[in-house]
Amino acid sequence: LLIGLAGEYMSYFVTPQEYALQHYEGGSTMWGQYAGSLIVDRYGALSASVAADDLTVPSESAGLEALDVPGLHRHFAMGPRRHERRGLRHLDERLHQQLQIDTPMAQLPRLEFETEAPRWSTPTWPEVAVEVRSAEGAWLPLLREDGRPVDHRGEEFVLFPLEAERDRWRWAIWWIEAAPAGQTLRLRAIGPDGSEHCSPAFAAGEVPTVAAVACAEHVQVSVRAEDGLGIVPARP
Repeated sequence: LLIGLAGEYMSYFVTPQEYALQHYEGGSTMWGQYAGSLIVDRYGALSASVAADDLTVPSESAGLEALDVPGLHRHFAMGPRRHERRGLRHLDERLHQQLQIDTPMAQLPRLEFETEAPRWSTPTWPEVAVEVRSAEGAWLPLLREDGRPVDHRGEEFVLFPLEAERDRWRWAIWWIEAAPAGQTLRLRAIGPDGSEHCSPAFAAGEVPTVAAVACAEHVQVSVRAEDGLGIVPARP
């Protein structure tokens, strides 16, 4: 794994929190918000593969959870301050223009929802996936040709905050990839606080409602009479 050059460097590996702050390192990385987490994971796996025995070093550190203890007032740089409000104003319009998205914003499959403000001990950004409704009415992950799910780890989504208050953030998610024809789809997001948010069901060419709905809604489960109710007759 190439991580640097003599007398030069190849950008930065950052944590999701550093990426969210968009300071110098997080704003100039070429590798994305999960690069630092990947390096930690790979180094951990490498260390485990060559360790002769349990080499765990005891630590008295409370870890990131210590930053959430009442009395400590450490917050994300983004918040309800005036200059940050200005930065978020019309951010959707600016992103649509800067990313050169051909589809008009109003026609993009998108989702808006509120969550608790991210904390240092939680994920920073929402997770999102596209789900497809099966013939039986169950919602399943939409898969690419190679079998990988269409989710936030790909390049099909734009995720950004619309509002950042001290306790509540409002998010927007755009799906900028063309939806497959003949499928009933929805966007399903998991907020940094673990809350679940879904768009109403939609098909290719339709514009889904922006506001999130309960993910249990619009589930259609078909029951065939010949299947009975799951009761298996006893055999003599």
